[in-house]
Amino acid sequence: MAIVPKKNISKHLHDIKHHGRAPKNKVANNFNFRPNFVPPNKSTDKKFRPPLKYILIGISAVIVAAGLIFITDIRNNLVDSFAYIVYQIQNIKLAASEMKTGQLKDSLGALNGEIQNLDSKIDGYGIAGLINIIGQFNGSLKEVPGAFKNISAISDRSSQIANDLDYLKNNAFQLIFNQKGAELINRLENMQKNLTDLETIMPEFKSQAGKIKDLNPRLSSLYDSFDKNYLAINLNIYKAEDVINAILSLLKSPNEVNILVLFQNPTEIRPGGGFLGSFAYITLLNGSVKEIKVDDIYNADRQLNINVAPPKELSSITTKWGARDANWFFNFPDSAKKVAYFLENSKLFSDSGIKFNNVISINTNVLASLIDITGPITLPDYNLTIDSNNFLPELQREVEAGQDKKPGQNPKRILSVLTPILIDKLKNLDDSGKLGLLKDLSGAVSNKDIMAFSETNEIQKILLEFNMSGEVFNIPQNWSGDYLAIANANVAGGKSDAFINQQIRFKSQILQDGSINNELTLIRTHNGQNEKDWWYRATNYDYVKIFLPPSSEVNTVNGNNNSPYKYITPAKNLATDQDLSAIDQSTIFLNNLKMWEGTEDNKEFLGTWINTPAGKTKTMQIEYKESSNVKIADGQEFDFVFDKQSGIQGSLEYEITAPPGYIWKESGKSVFSYGTEQIKSRETIQLTLKSNPGLNQ
Repeated sequence: MAIVPKKNISKHLHDIKHHGRAPKNKVANNFNFRPNFVPPNKSTDKKFRPPLKYILIGISAVIVAAGLIFITDIRNNLVDSFAYIVYQIQNIKLAASEMKTGQLKDSLGALNGEIQNLDSKIDGYGIAGLINIIGQFNGSLKEVPGAFKNISAISDRSSQIANDLDYLKNNAFQLIFNQKGAELINRLENMQKNLTDLETIMPEFKSQAGKIKDLNPRLSSLYDSFDKNYLAINLNIYKAEDVINAILSLLKSPNEVNILVLFQNPTEIRPGGGFLGSFAYITLLNGSVKEIKVDDIYNADRQLNINVAPPKELSSITTKWGARDANWFFNFPDSAKKVAYFLENSKLFSDSGIKFNNVISINTNVLASLIDITGPITLPDYNLTIDSNNFLPELQREVEAGQDKKPGQNPKRILSVLTPILIDKLKNLDDSGKLGLLKDLSGAVSNKDIMAFSETNEIQKILLEFNMSGEVFNIPQNWSGDYLAIANANVAGGKSDAFINQQIRFKSQILQDGSINNELTLIRTHNGQNEKDWWYRATNYDYVKIFLPPSSEVNTVNGNNNSPYKYITPAKNLATDQDLSAIDQSTIFLNNLKMWEGTEDNKEFLGTWINTPAGKTKTMQIEYKESSNVKIADGQEFDFVFDKQSGIQGSLEYEITAPPGYIWKESGKSVFSYGTEQIKSRETIQLTLKSNPGLNQ
């Protein structure tokens, strides 16, 4: 080996010559590491001079030690950040359901700032590169930089989504009604993009998290929680994307979008909700409301281009079917399509070719709850101040006997006057009012007081997902369960349903062979006898349909009435509606039971009358058997589904007895009971059979 001349060696190590180049010491400088060695004694230079490689190894050891200290800190921050991600995943749904978007936005924003700051430090100090070097000896550690990058990305996208969600909660109503649809669309598209990013990032982060979980016991525990909820997390992301895509499909349509709004009055109940006295149509263009008009349903029916025979139950009170009576189907999509069909065939809309591919129904009690939020509304033209308590009575009085109840006048004009004032008040609600509005609307959907239908599949899918579609339950094949629905129809019984209290009592017993004996009791009490207005005191003539599984066979019926009206054969010039015809062709009349039996919506139905005078209570009891062959085995699940009718108030009591030798896991007894005074749009009771051979039944 050649000996390096002494003249090329300076007194200090950092002065080593590099053939004209400056020494490289970036890593050391980044950590403020400034080595400064004392020069060796010349007389002992050869004997004590440490080899260069050992000096470099020493420097590297110090750097690595400092890096490991920093990496440990990074690892701890990673654990804290992962904990934050898991915590937010668990709480974001709750915060969204309670509409605490401001709280969520502030929390996510603050934490996102901390994570982004830490991410910048990692980049600035070059720690990612050092971790990659050390990661050659520890594969788990090598995943840390990428995992932290993805945590940073998840945090950033989540914060943006929370910010947009909070903004839309507070401003969406104003944007759509104040011709600022472009801003509304922009916010939704931003949320859409961030959700798409999350959809891409989450699988990669899950893979990384799975590899680094063993770095820390707490990290392992957090990963287990994250992994357990991973599918639900992704499902919620997909659902949110679907919702935004559906909304954008309406707002970004290049053509005008017409939305039909049906005002249903449940004081005169009909199968699809209440009687359709009035309606509105909303025109959307470029994400903004272009026009809202409110009209009397009779105005449209007077201009019908078609002549259709009515349902036989209505044949004695109307010679032709029209939009006012078209919500005759318990399955709301069928009613919505039928009402839209009649209106589209009225000169009011047919001359301009307007089609209603989107339909919303709102029960009048929802309007009363909105006025409770906005405060009283003064109508000088009618010398009235409307509040949540007098809304329906005063409106009903004005329609039935008010100043507009004259030939050539629109008795529903009061709604046209009230609606723009109500909308203006809703646009200017404070934060507390907006929160109250969202809660009330959510409750109305849950109670089936608001339903919606769309011809667009992606929108209808969302409505179904959020229990807003009003679709009846579809009984699966080979289902081990039972089903019940009751649909009432007031036929010329005034507005007496405002004072009808309906109690439903349903008892079932599963037999050894899997068949079910059922006893249904329907109690209807008319409490309107002391009301001043005649329409509340009128006898309640109720045509009731009871929907059952297809395998049902009626044994006895007590307490029902004959029809109060004669069924009139339609005139020969009237067209036959195909949907009504399909039902009628399946129907037979059981004379001994005073009841119709037929098929609708893939279910068997029983149709009969219960006529209740004011101040009286009528009770009808039906006994029937289902040969549905319920599966009987230890651990076998059994479901009971009850579909509520929109607009109906009352109670439900359900009792079911297990087959011999079994009890219900949920009650620990052979009998399971359930009752509620507030029936949800769909009540689903899930039970499990448990073998108990020693049970003496």
